[in-house]
Amino acid sequence: AQSGVLPGEKESANKENEKEVKFQVPDNREAPSSARRLDLLVEILNSLYKDKPNMKTLVFVPSQYGAASLAETLVKKLSGVLPRVELETSMGTIKDDDAQDSLLEELNHCDPDEDLRTNRDKLLPYGVAYHHSSMSTTLREVIEGFFLKSSYAKVIVATETLTIGVNMPFDTVIITDVMIPRGQGEKHELTNQEYHNYIGRAGRLGMVNQGRSYLLVPGNEQLTKYWNTRDSEQITSALTDSKAETIAPYYLNLLAGQSSFDQKVVAQMYHASLSYICKKKELDTEKIIQLLEQYGMAQEIWAGFGAPQYSLTDIGQILAAYAFDLNTTALLQYAFVNELDEKWAKRRGAGMPADITATAILSDRYLLDI
Repeated sequence: AQSGVLPGEKESANKENEKEVKFQVPDNREAPSSARRLDLLVEILNSLYKDKPNMKTLVFVPSQYGAASLAETLVKKLSGVLPRVELETSMGTIKDDDAQDSLLEELNHCDPDEDLRTNRDKLLPYGVAYHHSSMSTTLREVIEGFFLKSSYAKVIVATETLTIGVNMPFDTVIITDVMIPRGQGEKHELTNQEYHNYIGRAGRLGMVNQGRSYLLVPGNEQLTKYWNTRDSEQITSALTDSKAETIAPYYLNLLAGQSSFDQKVVAQMYHASLSYICKKKELDTEKIIQLLEQYGMAQEIWAGFGAPQYSLTDIGQILAAYAFDLNTTALLQYAFVNELDEKWAKRRGAGMPADITATAILSDRYLLDI
């Protein structure tokens, strides 16, 4: 566990916050690692909520697939410290605007999918929820508002989506695994930088002086590693060993301000990048341009004397800000751009289906499809 006190605060300023929470490590060494991790997590949460029933805890999981099942399991195993309340009468309001809808009313505005039913019927009555990027935006925002405003909110099980652009502080953060997915889903060990980013959610400024975090590691080797490297780590680029297909979309944003460019310009951009500085590994910049051409993001505008000159296409300019992978750019062109060519659309089946309305799109019902 790691904790911190705000600079300038006296050690005796808040004895209750500084009280050490003790728990018994379950003696289950013969059990599978996943079972040992769950038992330890339950023991930590039981001890925390017996000591402070109104605290808010963020439990990080490495992928969205286990978030719902873990949240349901915690409700069952923590019944002694997480009592059930009725959503209709006990949750109060979660918004400060004039409408001030109740939590149940807010939930009724969300898409009626499995994520809504699980959170509403099985988890939120106990002050528990889960949160990941595949849920509808509306439901995620309702859950975020609930944890920001309601004293009934206790535990949220979430992926790293809550580390990016969402201001949701907690009293305690628990990281359940040191292996997290990156890129195409391959699992890599949590870096020290990522660890500090995650635990930065612990501690509610202006409300408590202390935030507490727990990192569950599989053995002494990882324990020593994270403890010894907690104060410093060399910054590296996630794109250092990436293939041209992965890197190509990132050049759209860099090239968007160029009226024209050639292979030399792309090479200069790469040599100024963190990925090159980290490893001094050369990149096939000609292939970068070929890929942008192949996927309709760039076009050749001059092939006379000297090096060929290129510019971004209209769709390349539009998508430059998003760094979508190349397959996604192809799908977007297939679904939207080619709709303008009626003959091509009839032949290929491109364009938006007639039964999809603007209202449906605004409700995020088709967010994943898009």
